[in-house]
Amino acid sequence: MPSASHEVVIDLFQQQPALVAPLLTELGCPLPEYESITTVPGDATVLAPTAYHADAVVAFHRGGERILAVVVEVQLRPDPDKRWSWPVYVTSLRARLHRPTLLLVVCPDARTARWAAKPIDLGYGNPSVGLCPLVLDPAGVPVVTNLEAAADLPELAVLSALAHAQHPEHREIWKALLAALGSLGGDRAALYYDFILSTTSSCRRCPPQRDPSGRH
Repeated sequence: MPSASHEVVIDLFQQQPALVAPLLTELGCPLPEYESITTVPGDATVLAPTAYHADAVVAFHRGGERILAVVVEVQLRPDPDKRWSWPVYVTSLRARLHRPTLLLVVCPDARTARWAAKPIDLGYGNPSVGLCPLVLDPAGVPVVTNLEAAADLPELAVLSALAHAQHPEHREIWKALLAALGSLGGDRAALYYDFILSTTSSCRRCPPQRDPSGRH
């Protein structure tokens, strides 16, 4: 059963698909000119009894057309089965949308990231066909300390706080997080706030005066 950590991080991408853009940029992935980013149904339809469901799928748009799709997978630990299912997600979505498709794997630690980054060989012999995941570990998450930037893209500030709990600028990161949560408000802010408090030591070093979701 998926853990709370897995579900909360997935929620960040499902609620704010634009979060994918700065993460791909941070990984050095060139992006096409685009006007908007939206979510796409993540079910992979295949002629097999197994059901495949990607964690999140987003599409970049320009001129009313989809121009790029990204499958986002949150992977908390190595899982050999994923090396069989990830290509299904990518190739099924590519065939459905008729657009270039990337795989972005978000990992909580360097060990899992190294595992996820290994190319997946789809063929046998020569020539072979492979899938190379784009992998984001905590070190690759942008450090968000600017309050306006945090309010503009709150989900990136949440990821920044999760990834950089021990960062030298953890106090500035925490202030940016509070600005981000304040711009969200309501249940989502409370969900992210409680999750970060329970998982990061930086939050315990820098407790807020007031819960940004409005609770006391």
